[in-house]
Amino acid sequence: MEYATPAVTVTARRDGFHRCGVPHPASPVEYPAGHWSEEQLERLRAEPMLVVADTAARPAADVPADAFDRALAALRAAPAGEVREFLKHLSEDPKIRAKIGAAAGRRSRLIAAAAGLDPDNPDHFTRSGKPEVRALEAASGLTDVSAAERDAAWEDHRQATAAA
Repeated sequence: MEYATPAVTVTARRDGFHRCGVPHPASPVEYPAGHWSEEQLERLRAEPMLVVADTAARPAADVPADAFDRALAALRAAPAGEVREFLKHLSEDPKIRAKIGAAAGRRSRLIAAAAGLDPDNPDHFTRSGKPEVRALEAASGLTDVSAAERDAAWEDHRQATAAA
């Protein structure tokens, strides 16, 4: 049986933080697949005060690391009409929309995790001032963070901090 949303574990950065009508404790709470709607899960993943991790094991890397860059290069080289048609199909496909939403949620989780790291803890940051991948994984609940993904999330965090 396929569920609309995956099983997840939710941990609040502050005990009792409310989101989606639920007070979330600072200790992890597992929710079964299908418990949250897609909209609720998207809101939970986007919330910096929460760490939302998929409970079920996922393949570590079933997509080549350069797949996104290759896809962008192909889109840039394609005629504008073909790109518009492709984007129309993307927006109409619920499975693709769910994957894009999950990727956005993953990035939000990494940004929130980076914000929660202790700049005075040498185990949290590299000598160059970037978050240690292992510290970011521990804080985000993810287990397969790449250095490139870390760098992008860190840059987003820095830009958001500078804008605030």
